[in-house]
Amino acid sequence: MKLQEALREIIMKYGVGVLGEKRLVFLLSDFRAFDGYPAMRQVMSAIVSRYGKDLCRAAGAESGSDMRRLLGTIRTSLVSGMRFREDLADFASDCILYALGLVSSVREPVDHGFDPTVPGSGVEKDNGDDAVHEAQTGSGATDAPEQSVPEKGHLSTADTDSADRAPHGEVSEPHRDMSSGKGNPPSPERRHPWYTSSRALWIFAGLSVALASLQLAYPYIRYPIGAAHLGNTEAEYQLGNDYASGRGGERNPAEAVKWWRKAAEKGHAQAQHNLGVAYAGSGNANRDEAAKWFRKACESGLSESCEALKNIK
Repeated sequence: MKLQEALREIIMKYGVGVLGEKRLVFLLSDFRAFDGYPAMRQVMSAIVSRYGKDLCRAAGAESGSDMRRLLGTIRTSLVSGMRFREDLADFASDCILYALGLVSSVREPVDHGFDPTVPGSGVEKDNGDDAVHEAQTGSGATDAPEQSVPEKGHLSTADTDSADRAPHGEVSEPHRDMSSGKGNPPSPERRHPWYTSSRALWIFAGLSVALASLQLAYPYIRYPIGAAHLGNTEAEYQLGNDYASGRGGERNPAEAVKWWRKAAEKGHAQAQHNLGVAYAGSGNANRDEAAKWFRKACESGLSESCEALKNIK
């Protein structure tokens, strides 16, 4: 999904307050919004961490002029202070305005690469064109090295080439002085005719073992599973979402509740809300548990949890 579309959908779902939360970057990642602009992950992270609260205040204003002025200030800071590229700063500003409904189109960045910063100055220009020019005009050419005179009893390079060449243009084995221990030994292929096929079998066996090991380790290295097992709160919340929606596999509500609870117990407001929703939908027996988690999320500042708490009482 395009970055501007993903940002609009997230704001519509969670409200403008999400602009001040670090989880915004993770939510955009869930929408695969950075796939086309990998450098934008760093730009959006910098904007949220430095100007998140200011963005929330400006987004709550009645007119869009406050937001436009703030984004102008943010753009200057990104370009002049943090040395981010101008096209990425413009794109980030347009995406936020688009998500808030203040513009109808965005300016795409010129380069969709991974590096968000302006290339450093002082890099020497490639002088390949000068070298081609010298080769064509003859300028700058150096004298050819003098031919060395072969010592007595030794063959020159030309003599060796002709001596190594058998009749009818075929190349014979190189001359080796095996009595003195000099010269290269026969290649493995000449000593063992089965060497090539055996080597291929060993390579195939090694790749098979590596693939099997990767399949076993995959559940623990894929984000957010790996990070969740290491105790990362945001990853625990995201993993609960994956189990609830069936993203990456089958839906598993029990596992979703398990990981939401881990994140909720560490104070993750959205995980607390999701946990309340899960308990509220499981019957009257869990209404008290649902109210408990809605209350915690409401105290953390989630307005939707406060409304849910009113309705469940």
